[in-house]
Formats: sequence, C-alpha cells, structure tokens
Amino acid sequence: MRAAGAIVVGKTKMPELGLWPFTESLTWGVTRNPWDVERTPGGSSGGSAAAVAAGMVPAALGADGAGSIRIPAACCGVFGLKPQRYRVSRSPHDRDRAHWVVFGALTRSVLDTGVMLDVLSPREQGFTEAARAIPRRLRIAVSTGFPPGVRGRLSDEVRGGLDTTAELLRSLGHTVVERSIDMRARDVPVILALIFRLVRELVADVERPWTDRRPAGC
Repeated sequence: MRAAGAIVVGKTKMPELGLWPFTESLTWGVTRNPWDVERTPGGSSGGSAAAVAAGMVPAALGADGAGSIRIPAACCGVFGLKPQRYRVSRSPHDRDRAHWVVFGALTRSVLDTGVMLDVLSPREQGFTEAARAIPRRLRIAVSTGFPPGVRGRLSDEVRGGLDTTAELLRSLGHTVVERSIDMRARDVPVILALIFRLVRELVADVERPWTDRRPAGC
C-alpha cells in the first residue's frame, strides 16, 4: 500500500484473535459504531469499518473468514468484499493453512475497493476497470427469514429499508425475487472446527511474556 502512495495512519482494533462479530477486548476496550455509539461496528474487522465510516480514512484493510469483513461493512454502512482465495497474498501467514481466511479492504464505494484490490493483488489486475463498467442485469434474491431457533424478527424500520432497497434495485432494471434460504445449523460444526483450529495456530504466535515469569512447577 505504501509503494502505491498510501499513507498508513495507524492500526485499528479487533476482538481477541479475531473471533467475534463485535469488536471488544479487555485490553483495548469497546469499539463503537460511529453512526450510533450504542451499537457495535461488527467484527472482527470492526475497527477498520468504524474508521472508514467515521471518515478517518477512505479505506482500511481487513481479514475475512466467516464474515469478518462483511459483518462490519453491514453494521457500519460501508462496502466490504471477501475476495476469492489466493487473489490477495496471505504471506507470511500461509504456513497456518487457514486458507479460508483472506485479506481484503473496507471502503466507502465499490470503486474504492476495486482500486484497493488492484494494489493488493498485483498478479490479477482489472478490479478498478470492472467497478467502472456498467453492471449487467442481475437476478437478486431477498430473504426475511431467520435461522431456526433464533428468537428474532425484522423491525418495521429494517423491513422498510429492505423493501426500499428491493424497489430501488427493480427500478435499476434488476430482477428481485423473494426466497427462503436453508438456514439449518448443519454448517455450524464445520465453522466452529475451522475457527478452533485457527485459534490453536494463532495462539502459537501470540506474545506471552508471562511464560518467562511462571513459578517453578507451573
């Protein structure tokens, strides 16, 4: 990013080991959503999304395995994309074998993400050009369902926003259909297993200065 002319402002916050869909830790406290400080910016790349949404920076880096770019983007009203595996280098993290976790960006527009990905993936250019192209007609599914066992429902405000977005997409020439999504919990054990494996490998790289001060026999 520096070689491309970017000015790196600082490092934003994440939940510990990037595990949670909110950005809080005992060490660094709570990261707030700049649109409403009583709400979360999401996670795990919540600090990046909050910085972009607050106007501190036009773009920020993020990582995504099970939604860690997409969740903060949704919470903060910015654009977030999980790139395809291997489009953005994970070096020097390739040794952890967690190739379902990828690096990407959070920005305020599709075009800005295109520019970022052209910088982050020098072997595969064309994201900026694709972002500038007139999109073809799309078939878009809308779902209002919740996973089984979840005690939730759409508020009138959220449902109104969903309906307004669907109508906007129709007015732009896209086909919008309502669909029910299979949200059974069959994928949960797989996701948890992947997360626990990643944690095991990340912990090996975490600085633990207390290990040199343990009492004998501990």
